[in-house]
Amino acid sequence: MVMPTLLGRALTLDEQQVLEPVLNGLTDPRKASRNLWRELNLPAPGLLFAAVLSLIQVPPGSPEQRALCDYLLSLPGFFPHLSNPEVFSRPDLVRIGRALLKVDPRFDARLAASLFSERDPDTSTILHVLAVLDEISPGGRLTLTLTRLLRDCSPAVASKVAMLLARRVSNPNWVERQLSSRDPRLRANVLESLWGVDTPEVRARLTRAIRDGNNRVVGNAVFGLHLLRDNNVGRHLQGMLEHAQPEFRATAAWVIGKTRERGYLDSLKRALQDRNEAVRESARRALANYPAEEGSAKPAESTDRHGTPTPSRRDEPLNNVFTSVPGELPSLSPRGEDPFDLNLDGTYKGKGSKG
Repeated sequence: MVMPTLLGRALTLDEQQVLEPVLNGLTDPRKASRNLWRELNLPAPGLLFAAVLSLIQVPPGSPEQRALCDYLLSLPGFFPHLSNPEVFSRPDLVRIGRALLKVDPRFDARLAASLFSERDPDTSTILHVLAVLDEISPGGRLTLTLTRLLRDCSPAVASKVAMLLARRVSNPNWVERQLSSRDPRLRANVLESLWGVDTPEVRARLTRAIRDGNNRVVGNAVFGLHLLRDNNVGRHLQGMLEHAQPEFRATAAWVIGKTRERGYLDSLKRALQDRNEAVRESARRALANYPAEEGSAKPAESTDRHGTPTPSRRDEPLNNVFTSVPGELPSLSPRGEDPFDLNLDGTYKGKGSKG
């Protein structure tokens, strides 16, 4: 039986060709050169990284395997290579990260710190790494690093960093400051981080956010109150469904679909007749979340606005900041099916308008 390796796949032809010289150069990983790929005249260090990863079994239990991990973690360029979403998918990087954490307990902090290296990672890379760190890094270990990133990053990244911090910082004053931000994405993500937390303070914050001027913020607040079984959720949703702005009506339909509450079905079906196409589409997708006998016929497969199949299972990692509330329903974070991502004319971004 072939044991799984950290690489998680078969070597390519180019990688196979360098495996033997790499093995010869790693007779003692503790003494191996940190510039081995150059000494072997390899065109790129990625070939060396792949070869070494293919030599490490999961989990890396033996002293030899752990020595190979230590060697990899010491190589220049290894962390940027790991961070590249075109090289390792999120599940792959989660698997590698959890294994390397057992070898180096500071791996998560080192991966986060690599975002501040001399290279300039793009937003997609940063969000990729943050999603992985949220799954593998426990507690408040990354608070200082994330605070630094929050200070220096773009608004799009800042809203995600704020959510990670909100889940790790037990400081109501800090949460209040973020909820006062002018960036609606940050306010919405901080509210999402409070989902499932049942305290008087959280209930008060969610209730106050109902008056926010941004549809996504209000949607996250209403859904948070739904999770807490607040008696006013129906009234709040009805207000959103009657809102003059189509973004609010589309968001209300999306939230209803995630609740799967039968009491909202009549309102949701009326949204199918809305004058705005985005609202009607949101209502159709929401109804597809209900069993066929309770709502409209469910399509064979729902897709996002790019035509990519949308998963219907609720088996995401429990602490995934971008996809799920711990132990609860899927997230309201921006993704293909999200009605929060509308143009000013009420159409979806990427659909009929450049937005």
